[in-house]
Amino acid sequence: DLHRVDRRQRQMCIRDSVEGDCTVTYTVNKAGKVEELAVVKGDCHPLFEKPSLAAARQFRYSPHKIDGKAVAVTGVRNTFHYKLR
Repeated sequence: DLHRVDRRQRQMCIRDSVEGDCTVTYTVNKAGKVEELAVVKGDCHPLFEKPSLAAARQFRYSPHKIDGKAVAVTGVRNTFHYKLR
């Protein structure tokens, strides 16, 4: 939803009828925190890059374990959808 985009950006989106998706890739580290974030280029309107990265940065996961040891998981993808209501 556009409510996650800052006020100025939201007004621009509404004025220009901008909607779309933004895919972010990242690594989930051994502690379950997100790091090494990047926007998938060509998949995201520039207005949605900053709020998508900020949202993904807040995610927390249960650490992935192999043989009882926590390991980092690379290449995790999440797509955010921005729709006008």
